[in-house]
Amino acid sequence: MSMVTSTNFLGAWFCSLKDILLDLDLIFVEWIKFFAGFAGGIIFFFVK
Repeated sequence: MSMVTSTNFLGAWFCSLKDILLDLDLIFVEWIKFFAGFAGGIIFFFVK
C-alpha cells in the first residue's frame, strides 16, 4: 500500500465517520425533542 492510497483511505474513512456522527447528532436531537415533549405532556397533565 503506497502513501497516497493510505491517505485517501484515511480521508474517506474520516468523511464517512463525519457523516455517521452527523446522522447520530440528528437522531440525538430527535430523541431530545421526543423526551422534552413527553415530559412536557406529563407535567401539563398533572398541572391541569
